[in-house]
Amino acid sequence: MADHTMSAIPINESEAIFARFMDPLRSGFERWSTWCEPACGATVEQFWQSVKVSWDRGGGKVVCSLERGLKLDIDAYDRLIVRASLPSSAHLTVQARCDRSSRAVIAGARGIDDYCEYEGPLVGGVLDDMQIEITVDGDLPGMALLQWLGVADEPRRRAMLERPSPFVGGWDDLVIGPDEPPAMQPQLELFFGTDELAALRARVQTPHYAAAMDGLREKARTWLGSEPALGVMTEYNLGSSIYGRDRDEPTIDMVAARLCAFVGLIDEDEKLMRTAVDHALAAVHCRDWIDGPIMTMPGATFEHRAFVAYRVASNTIYALDWCGGLLNEAGRQAIALALATKGLPACWMALERHDYMRGNNQGVYMAYGALLIEAALARLWPPHGGEHIDVAKAAIDETIGRYVADDGGAYEGAGYVSSTIGHALTAYQVYARHRGVPLADVVPERVLRTEHYFETTTSTVAPAGASVCVGDGGRPGAVVYPSFLGSLSALSGSDFMRGLLAGALPSAPERESTGVPGTVFAIVYGPDDLPAEPAVRPATFAVLPDTGQLCSCRETPQGPVRLQLVGAPAKAGHTHEDKGSFLIEAFGEEIAIDRGQISYNDPRHDTLKHAQFHNLLVPDTGEGLPARQVCPCPVATIPCGQGDETTVSCEIGGDEDLYPDLVESWHRAIDSGDPSEFEITDTMQLKKRGTVTFHLHSRHPWRREGSGWETRGYQAMLRVSPEWEPAEERGEEDFIDGYRMPAYHLTLRASAARTHELRTRLSVNPAPSR
Repeated sequence: MADHTMSAIPINESEAIFARFMDPLRSGFERWSTWCEPACGATVEQFWQSVKVSWDRGGGKVVCSLERGLKLDIDAYDRLIVRASLPSSAHLTVQARCDRSSRAVIAGARGIDDYCEYEGPLVGGVLDDMQIEITVDGDLPGMALLQWLGVADEPRRRAMLERPSPFVGGWDDLVIGPDEPPAMQPQLELFFGTDELAALRARVQTPHYAAAMDGLREKARTWLGSEPALGVMTEYNLGSSIYGRDRDEPTIDMVAARLCAFVGLIDEDEKLMRTAVDHALAAVHCRDWIDGPIMTMPGATFEHRAFVAYRVASNTIYALDWCGGLLNEAGRQAIALALATKGLPACWMALERHDYMRGNNQGVYMAYGALLIEAALARLWPPHGGEHIDVAKAAIDETIGRYVADDGGAYEGAGYVSSTIGHALTAYQVYARHRGVPLADVVPERVLRTEHYFETTTSTVAPAGASVCVGDGGRPGAVVYPSFLGSLSALSGSDFMRGLLAGALPSAPERESTGVPGTVFAIVYGPDDLPAEPAVRPATFAVLPDTGQLCSCRETPQGPVRLQLVGAPAKAGHTHEDKGSFLIEAFGEEIAIDRGQISYNDPRHDTLKHAQFHNLLVPDTGEGLPARQVCPCPVATIPCGQGDETTVSCEIGGDEDLYPDLVESWHRAIDSGDPSEFEITDTMQLKKRGTVTFHLHSRHPWRREGSGWETRGYQAMLRVSPEWEPAEERGEEDFIDGYRMPAYHLTLRASAARTHELRTRLSVNPAPSR
């Protein structure tokens, strides 16, 4: 190995980073010698925020190794740190040669299905070179992400971490005294005014809203007695465990700032209001509103956009508006300065640097943050504060125009879409109040069309308001993020939206997070009249011809039977290798499932995207492994068809774009003249003779029954009867679903041929009682 003198760049008084794989332009990855195991289909590449190692199967082999000569002065350090996300099937080994003596610094450390800092002892004055090996068990595909390599001095680090926080009691001069009665009314009136408080207090005593408010109260009170001052550090992770540190303890919670502020104001609970202010001021005292050391390293070129900044800023604004009566002028100005220096520049930077953001959720998120900050500064720093609020609104308008299709849908899945529309509508509410105009005058008509998207993706599975799993925005059992429901219900006046709001409200507080405006805005902006017994039903038949989703929902005496056929527009990000996949819900239970998605911190999230983990006919590679779809697909894959209360007939297909090395054309047709029977006809023309495999997934075991297979749920059972002779067939527990629970995989492999035409019959029936 060639020697390359390196420097360790300090990130605090006791730690330093010498390989910043999280910064692609300064990663230095090209200077590492890499080797990948061909038998495992392994690859290694510089990814957008990590060095990414991928494999098709492990089999107990070393799938990849990286090595480099370093000549790194480590005289001031005694620990090696490898920041990485590894699945639990993988093991990390690091060999280091210090002062020309080699030893295993990290020996076979198992992954934890999340980011972790793997450490080992260093002895010597110079780290001459090092080798990183990843060994993987099992036969499943997977990936690992190497984020950065660093060193630490343990005695100095221990002293740093044990140092008492100087911020306990550090902002008593920013709040009014305990004997001074606070003004219990909105201070900025960005979201609602003092004259609206009585109506709000009355609303939260009505059904549905009362259930949601009770959930918010319960959650808010969990923060009573919290000590956010303990979380104020020179480097603190305020919201991203991707780039944070293992040792970060989230004593500062921006959801606490929002919920304690709102509940405290509505209930006139001074203890909750003071808790909200404490969390907001703790955030203000943090040095930066960013992702750990990623952007503070000298000469950094990469940033994780303004996710942390806009979330901290918006939740600080909620606390300032609703609980600002507890602050004196110094407190208000401390928050104003933090918003202007730690929040606003990050939002504008992201919006100005990255054009792609104007075509997905991120453009709305960052512009929402900028708009709220501008609106707050307009109140705090007149007459010039807020001068750029129209620029922020224009960025939201542009993103909505590029993100929401003509059919009202968007490609990222219901979780992302509902979150994006929730941010946009909350921002439009603030802008309309700022300009003194009706909300309807500022909301683009395209936003109103999203009702059709939610009607097409709404699930029949409880709780009310849940959506089918599609792409990265599909989380099993998840209700759409509720913040958009109030505004959209009021604007549309439709029975469907009002029913969706009423159904989602009781369980909405369970999904509060810093990443969405939250249940508060479903309450504040929702209509007064909601149906007493919400019945949320997806469309009987609907196609989104731009977004690529098809829905059929037919009633039976036992309950609805619902089909979703999945496609996508061209180049759609945050999608899975699911073009042509389908889902079936029967009698209130998903029985032919989409596994959904998990946190991006867990490296297994990438595996869940693979074609083999969707309900597809997939060509097999020459090695007998399931092929991968090209994702994002360069061309649109749009289902079409027709249906009514009794029948449905639909299809989807394409040419070589999905599997360019293996497939000339593919086509799937689904016909059903009765809700209990589906006939699936798959046609696939291969470029050369080979096998294809029919994949189907359930949350319950498969078992062989006669000439077919069955899976039995709690409400429904599904029988699969191939009208062709499988060469191989298997039904077994295989990997996980979006709950991180075991899932069950049926594979039916056809004999080798150039042209495959396979007809498979699916039958759904009520499950026998257990």
